[in-house]
Amino acid sequence: MSYLLLSLFALLAGSAVALPYGKGSGVTELTSKTFAQEVFSTEHVWVVEFYAPWCGHCKSLEPEYTKAAANLKGIVKVGAVNCDEESNKQLCGQFGIQGFPTLKIFPSQLKKQGKGVVKDPIDYQGPRTGAAIAKAALEKLPSFITSVTSKTEEKFLSGEPELAKVLLFTNKATTSNLYKALSVDFHHRLSLGEVRHSDKALVAKYEVESFPTLLVITKDGDKLVFDEDLKHDTLTKFLSPHAKPLERAPEPEAESASEKKPKKEKVPPPPPEVVHDPQEEVTTPEQFDSICTNTAKSCLVAVLDTVNTDAESHQRYLQVLAAVHEKNQKFFNVLWINGVGQPDFLNALNMYSGFPAVTVLNHKKSSAVSYVGSFSTEAINDFCGGVMRGAKRAYPLKAFPTIVKAEPIAAAPVEEASENEPEAKDEL
Repeated sequence: MSYLLLSLFALLAGSAVALPYGKGSGVTELTSKTFAQEVFSTEHVWVVEFYAPWCGHCKSLEPEYTKAAANLKGIVKVGAVNCDEESNKQLCGQFGIQGFPTLKIFPSQLKKQGKGVVKDPIDYQGPRTGAAIAKAALEKLPSFITSVTSKTEEKFLSGEPELAKVLLFTNKATTSNLYKALSVDFHHRLSLGEVRHSDKALVAKYEVESFPTLLVITKDGDKLVFDEDLKHDTLTKFLSPHAKPLERAPEPEAESASEKKPKKEKVPPPPPEVVHDPQEEVTTPEQFDSICTNTAKSCLVAVLDTVNTDAESHQRYLQVLAAVHEKNQKFFNVLWINGVGQPDFLNALNMYSGFPAVTVLNHKKSSAVSYVGSFSTEAINDFCGGVMRGAKRAYPLKAFPTIVKAEPIAAAPVEEASENEPEAKDEL
């Protein structure tokens, strides 16, 4: 029996760190198709994690993020985007995701952009604990609640006559997060007010005997007192029948032939990213810009030296780059240039000696991350993982580097080493 119990506990523990997030996690999996509709179509605050299922730090965050979702249930929306999914890569690039996990808070405020609305996300840089994430999200929660007193009661009741009124009598000094969340849920559909217990006249007028007490004053003047547990779902069920119906966008009217306007030509989609063979040398600024500048990805640039490198070693470097490309192509474009004849590029990145050399460039942020280590597949893959997690320090660039046109130079033929000659090591 004990063995079965231990097996069950192990199974449950293993399932707790499964990504993507399941339905019972309280976390909504967002995609490029649902993101705008879910996040930008309402005034609800959203916390969104951008992650990859293979990421160790993402797996470590999962139980804490699930705790945050449980703490925020009914108050703040909690979502996640799987950046490993091909269909979501453009969405992750749109928000400049460079490492995993990345947490962003999308506040209540909406702003117009083109024909639609968007929100300006806020990067979350705090502790990766459920309590800290929830606290940061709650700090962005707005309040559409009116403070009501004996002097302002009449004005509150007479305002917005098309809406029913809600009054919460409370003995708390500050507005609860639950009531703030309800004010977001029913914004423009109910008028929510709050009365402090110290206002004895209103407490007596509405015959309030305990706190908190919530009641609805319908458009007909009826007073209905809520008498269940003060929870988001029960409160929503109680308030919804008295709320103004949600407005739907009007259907477009049919146009007569004379009213029809000429249709605008469809804007062609952006050209697809250039697919580059990492073993092929980049020799022109146009090639370099297409791979490193006109892309949402970062680019990993290897600087080789074909003049002082024999053909066998050079071929080995190219095989390393091909393997690195295979592992990291979703997030990095991998290329190589010949350091011979590119002094401006080398000076811009303070590369003066020690080839092969590797750096990661981010055009959007105009930054670079230098690599120090052996020129091996495993070491460079580890470096790429560190860059994506934000564990590698990036430094700003005064100007984003480019290359000049150069003719390819073949690597030197293999020279036979003497028996006493030590073996060369590929250390940067």
